[in-house]
Amino acid sequence: MDKIPARKLAETRHLRLRNEACRVVVNELKALYPHLQLSDIDTDAVAQARRWAEAPCATRRRRPYVPWDWQELWRRFRNHACRVDLAIRDAEVLCTLAVGRVSKGRMVASIRYLQSNPASHDLQGEAGRIATAYLLALATQLRCGEIALNRPVPELVAYYERLGFTRHVHRKGVLCRLVQDITVGGQDLTVAVDGSSRLSAEPTRSGGQQ
Repeated sequence: MDKIPARKLAETRHLRLRNEACRVVVNELKALYPHLQLSDIDTDAVAQARRWAEAPCATRRRRPYVPWDWQELWRRFRNHACRVDLAIRDAEVLCTLAVGRVSKGRMVASIRYLQSNPASHDLQGEAGRIATAYLLALATQLRCGEIALNRPVPELVAYYERLGFTRHVHRKGVLCRLVQDITVGGQDLTVAVDGSSRLSAEPTRSGGQQ
């Protein structure tokens, strides 16, 4: 019997971890968002994202809408078995896509690109909150020491600080990363020391494109 390639084993294992992170967050937030669905990005999500630039809201945003090539981003990041790979849906409506990486040694799990559907939907303003909750759940399983957001939009820095990303990393005087330290101690890190949830019980109603 042929041995299963190491790459295939790694893909299967990390898919299971990402699915579990999705399950944890959906279960935690189901009272607020009963139609929330989280999963890996797929071809349908990429096809929908291509149409975001055509949405009427895309031309009326305070910040210019940047039509990123999600086909290329997805292709690039899915080459790594251990990765951040997230599609956020409200029922059948694609609301947000996010991709990122886990550093060698699994010290840091980070979101590199996060973008929301510019058209109106029921998860408007909640992209950052849901995506970072998923990032925390995934990092917990991988035993990471930090989670991070790369190149945050300046207008959203205060918002992400409220979500726990209080450490700033600068390069050449420019903010390049927001970091949240997490403690690995054999417990579910989505739960605070006092036993309460680390996910806020109230909607934040803020967010946007990173």
